Amino acid sequence: MSEGNLVRAMLDHFAAHPERPCLRFHRDGAWRDLTYGEVGRRVLAIAGGLAAAGVAPGDRVLLLSRNRPEWALCDLGTLFAGAVTATAFADLTAGEVAHIAGHSGARAAFAEDSGQLSKLLSERGSLPALEILVLMEGEPPPGAPGVLTLAALEALSDPALASRRADLAASAPPETPATLVYTSGTTGEPKGA
Repeated sequence: MSEGNLVRAMLDHFAAHPERPCLRFHRDGAWRDLTYGEVGRRVLAIAGGLAAAGVAPGDRVLLLSRNRPEWALCDLGTLFAGAVTATAFADLTAGEVAHIAGHSGARAAFAEDSGQLSKLLSERGSLPALEILVLMEGEPPPGAPGVLTLAALEALSDPALASRRADLAASAPPETPATLVYTSGTTGEPKGA
């Protein structure tokens, strides 16, 4: 394993094994693979899209989704952009999601589908820091300003900016926060660590 942090290790794997499977998932009745090369391109595009949309190093990005390949891609893209992922269970109520988004200071959020997006849209007025919403699956509802599809976010990416952000993240010291993990909230408000 390479010296440094997770971003450095992943960049090394993307370069060393571009054709080897990195992610395997079941969709539409079949097992599918994404290679290290494909994952690397998508992660850099997400990182570059976040940077182009205004997410700065150290900003918080909420991830509201069930387990799926896009969860991993968005998590890594956030890390490669130098930002910090704040996680939220997909089964939480809109109020609980808003608590996590507000407590973490999330500037952007990834939502799995229209159901998860609706939680964020219903609480958006109480979340002044939340500027960018990204929908992993489906199309944004009419009249929802500032909502991008994941494909649209990736299309915003400037490869040079994405590369600079990844290099910056790859050189971050080991104590740099990567993720805020929140509890489910069964004993009160969700708590982040």
